[in-house]
Amino acid sequence: MSEDLSSEIISLGIKNMLRENEKDLEGALKLISLLSNPTRLKMAFLLSKEELCINDLNRILDVEQTLISHYMRAFKDLNLTRERRDGRKRYYTIEDNRMQDFLSAIRIMAR
Repeated sequence: MSEDLSSEIISLGIKNMLRENEKDLEGALKLISLLSNPTRLKMAFLLSKEELCINDLNRILDVEQTLISHYMRAFKDLNLTRERRDGRKRYYTIEDNRMQDFLSAIRIMAR
């Protein structure tokens, strides 16, 4: 097999792999984009440790409730949070082990 043909086969393999993983890459970009905001990253760390409602997050982060609700919707859109209702309050948490691992990796890499 010639070197040109071998390089072409490798190139095609990489292109096919990228096409197959495009959906995964899009999901990763959405997650990274979500966590690129300091407040949303703090929310992720907090929700990975305990169940909190919007009022709790407002008090802890000193951020407007409307903004926290908007950010929470972004977390829900990516299926990152679990929601529990207690009367009129909604409590949120991140229980996904993959997300827990991802946040742990961020902590380690940031040191």
